Amino acid sequence: MLQQRLNLALDAAGVGCWDYDLATLRIAWDERCRQLFGLVDEAELSFERFLAFVHPDDRGRVEAAVHAATERSVPYREEYRIIRPDGSERWVSVRGSARVDENNKSTRLVGVAVDVTARHREAQERESLSREREEAVAALDTLLHQAPVGIGLWGRDLRYIRVNRMLAEMNGLPAAAHTGHTEKELFPATGDQVMELLAKVRDTGETITHEVSSEGPEENRRYRRVKYYPVLARARCIGVGGITDEITQRSNQSGSWSSHTRASTSRAPRPSVSIA
Repeated sequence: MLQQRLNLALDAAGVGCWDYDLATLRIAWDERCRQLFGLVDEAELSFERFLAFVHPDDRGRVEAAVHAATERSVPYREEYRIIRPDGSERWVSVRGSARVDENNKSTRLVGVAVDVTARHREAQERESLSREREEAVAALDTLLHQAPVGIGLWGRDLRYIRVNRMLAEMNGLPAAAHTGHTEKELFPATGDQVMELLAKVRDTGETITHEVSSEGPEENRRYRRVKYYPVLARARCIGVGGITDEITQRSNQSGSWSSHTRASTSRAPRPSVSIA
């Protein structure tokens, strides 16, 4: 009864059992192991034939692990690839331990094997996705910092998350000096008005176009247009983005920026930026 229950548990878990006889150098394995290796009726095979199934890149490691387990009674724990008779590749996880005689000499190596291909494929997919994300971020960073307009991103708390090189130059501060700060903290003279616009975009989902000019004589004034837009993730606003464009051709940048602005708002049927 106990053996029947054990077999049921092994079947349910897809675990196969094997027994390597060191005297004959042959491996006996159960039906589950044969299925794992893609064999139909070979209940026993030589160690050399077993190694032929192991992926060439993993074969040396497997041989070394078997040698350590049988010569030094080191626990046998390995995961490796096998190539089945039909050419398909699978990952197997094996666990085993040596059995010794009265002279403490290893006579057998017995253990279990289970198919872990799905886990390895999932790990490879995650690694591939991570690599694709890193490449996408690198490409985005390049575009961001090479853009001929100022670009900024604020979180829901309306603190800067990042700015590009152009916006940092426009603001007269290093890019890193923006991160974690609000507009009001960095630019007290105009910060209140900008904070109100950012909050409105965040709370309403509207896109706002905002124009501002520097103070001083008309011939020395400079003009900028800023477009603030909601940044969405799964239909929820997670922050605000802004694009700042220099709209005057004058090169004299003397004078400070005034609080006079002209703003227009619009609600687009679909917000302009969405992050999946």
